[in-house]
Amino acid sequence: MRVVIGVDAGGSKTLAVASTASAADGGHLARAERGPANATSLGVAAAVDTVLDAVRQVAAGHEVAAICAGAAGASRRGVAFPIRKALLAAFPSAQVRIVDDAAIALRAGVPNGPGVVVIAGTGSIGYAEDAEGGSHRSGGLGWLIGDEGSGYAIGLAALREAARTLDGRGSAHALLALVREQMPASDREELLDTVYTRSGEHLETARVAALAAGVLQLAGAGDRPAAKIVQAAAQDLGGLGVAAARAAGLASSNPRVVLAGGLLREGSLLTYLLQTRIENDLLGAVVTRLEREPVEGALALARR
Repeated sequence: MRVVIGVDAGGSKTLAVASTASAADGGHLARAERGPANATSLGVAAAVDTVLDAVRQVAAGHEVAAICAGAAGASRRGVAFPIRKALLAAFPSAQVRIVDDAAIALRAGVPNGPGVVVIAGTGSIGYAEDAEGGSHRSGGLGWLIGDEGSGYAIGLAALREAARTLDGRGSAHALLALVREQMPASDREELLDTVYTRSGEHLETARVAALAAGVLQLAGAGDRPAAKIVQAAAQDLGGLGVAAARAAGLASSNPRVVLAGGLLREGSLLTYLLQTRIENDLLGAVVTRLEREPVEGALALARR
């Protein structure tokens, strides 16, 4: 059977899905899930291997007509080219398209036309496409110099508050308890060992980002230190979306804005504050949370 394959290769996991070449024919034929494939934090070679492994599994027994992979960092040629080269070598008769993971999230929520997406998962980005199909980005600069408002940023802020509390400079006891639930941090020395020694040069970004869900829960329950972290994250994420919308010329044209990524999937203090910021800054914005999997956007692009 001729199939198209969509891939969502992000900072937390990689999902590949094979589907019929015609959207009218319906559903998924195969799914494969792998670990993260963020070239910025894990390296290009690791990202290529992860994507290729997932695609090979779902392609088994099928004739592959087209592949679209939405990959974190794929706006950079140094990321997109190696992934495309590897897929073309494995599937020489297929049409292969590599796009930013933000592009597939947008097309999962806004199938056609101009729109904006704000993504907050392990990392973060604001992404928009204008009426002519041009793309515009804000953020998406990785854990070292960017990813404002992301799971990593929220988790790092929680770690900092926990450290301040251990030092006697803060009183974020609920955040300290959250950190202790997820990693060794009985005292200052053990926290330092966890952050700087146990995992090599630094604690893995995904492990830091895993703290974010607990921070959101604490903020929703009224914990002030956690709420302050979430408030700052909402402002940062709103800034990413607004900047991308303005660059695309959508700031005053009732833009469709999609909130996507693991942190924005459910209603929370973060999504409420973020939606409020966007609606205040973008005239007539229609803000929705992404209800479909981003990989659906990759499948739609593969069929084009």
